[in-house]
Amino acid sequence: MAIKSLKILFLSLMSGMLAPGLASAQSTSADPWQFTGALYLWGAGIDGKTTFGSDVSVSFSDLVDNLDFALMGALEARKDKWVVTGDLIYLKVSTGQSSSRTLLPSLPSGGFTIDSTASVGVTGKVFQLMGGYELANNQSVSLYGTFGARYLKLDTDLGLEITTPSGARSANVSASNSVWDGVVGIRGRAEINENWFVPFYGDIGTGQSDMTWQAFAGIGYNFGRADLVLGYRHLDWKFKDTDLISDMAFSGPLLGLTYRF
Repeated sequence: MAIKSLKILFLSLMSGMLAPGLASAQSTSADPWQFTGALYLWGAGIDGKTTFGSDVSVSFSDLVDNLDFALMGALEARKDKWVVTGDLIYLKVSTGQSSSRTLLPSLPSGGFTIDSTASVGVTGKVFQLMGGYELANNQSVSLYGTFGARYLKLDTDLGLEITTPSGARSANVSASNSVWDGVVGIRGRAEINENWFVPFYGDIGTGQSDMTWQAFAGIGYNFGRADLVLGYRHLDWKFKDTDLISDMAFSGPLLGLTYRF
């Protein structure tokens, strides 16, 4: 049993972030602990802005092309009217752009060329631990109030290298910031019929960041112990003016398969 439990935990941690609205196991006061894992694809892009006013944008296709490493996972435990969910994200992305320009091409020598290369690298770690209490549960809707904490750590590296006939010069700016925020929200699902349902989730919080918020909604199909869900998820932070990155957001469509055991 211990080996089986470790396998379940490992698969859950490797699965990807559990969209908070994906799982919804019904329970009664006599129920034992119930656990839920999810496998899904979150086609999220990254959008942000530096305090200097520059935009940082990485589409999902660019993210796949420039992804260095990613690890995402979650595990949910439920008993009676209480639910506890832990989420973990680790993401490392780097990208760069080079350009070349010829100055004074009318000179007899043909002018001279300036080459420039700009690069940006972002390593993000997100951990979220949320508790929830059942507010409503009937044949048409289940609703939970949620509360907990979200942690984000961002390591950002910006680089610029310029090469001229007289030599090369480079400049690098690195910053590491981490924030803890308390968050509150709601989660649940509305039943359309015995198979189809609408999962939803939303939270908002603050603390060491100015604000963080998250939203998810979709459509799902119940197979019994498993649910197939298609939806859209957005996860957002707004940081203090003293941080190198002022805004950061992950958003995109999500396709997931959850299993209750």
